[in-house]
Amino acid sequence: VAIETSLSDDGSYEINSDDADIDFVVLNGGGKFYVAKDDGRVSSSSDFKVEEERDHRVTLSLDGGKADVDIRVNDGRVRFSKR
Repeated sequence: VAIETSLSDDGSYEINSDDADIDFVVLNGGGKFYVAKDDGRVSSSSDFKVEEERDHRVTLSLDGGKADVDIRVNDGRVRFSKR
């Protein structure tokens, strides 16, 4: 699943996936990104800062806004980038 979007400062976004890979591209804005995963993987471009990383949860931040993005995957891969 490929998602390219601008994030609203007061925006709250929720994405759920089972085994699909998610490519999340931020065009404008920023905020906090919370990823809950079982066996999935999370990666990001250097624009993102890893705030916390545990076995089943990763929290990242991106300067430029105050949006909240919650993503839940089981076995999928999540990749973040900024364009």
